[in-house]
Amino acid sequence: MSAPNSSVTHSAVASSLTAGFSTANAATTRPTLVNAPQKSAPDAAMPSKIVLVVDDSRAEQRLIAGLLGHLNVEVVVVDSGEAALAWLADHMPDLMVIDVVMPGMSGFDLCRQLRSRPATEKVPVIFCTSKNQDFDRFWGLRQGGSAYLTKPFAPQELIEAVRSCLA
Repeated sequence: MSAPNSSVTHSAVASSLTAGFSTANAATTRPTLVNAPQKSAPDAAMPSKIVLVVDDSRAEQRLIAGLLGHLNVEVVVVDSGEAALAWLADHMPDLMVIDVVMPGMSGFDLCRQLRSRPATEKVPVIFCTSKNQDFDRFWGLRQGGSAYLTKPFAPQELIEAVRSCLA
């Protein structure tokens, strides 16, 4: 893993990504398509994939969607585990980025449900959470997570985890 650019901070990236971002009202369960696939020079060879982001924080949704916008992926954002399950009834992502601490269903609970269903048992899950204890990481990976990132994370960490899971 390459060293992250120390001059790029979590908050600096978040503030630079707020322009032009729209999302569903946090009180709704409608998913929001954040960006359609775009061919960019570094990732033009990667086929278009769908990434479902599940996070109750609009700021984190913006940050993650903005970072993934640099890859050739379609990003769909929902604000709860329940909304994710509703979206999954009719769609199938290639990857999910899930927060752990959310109202209602936790990210760990969501991942357990995904792993118990034949249609979603193989979908890679990246946990992206403020829970930073070793036991939290152990538990997340034990629940079926493919990767576990703690907030605040270096932007390159997320990009590398996504590339690895989609490879």
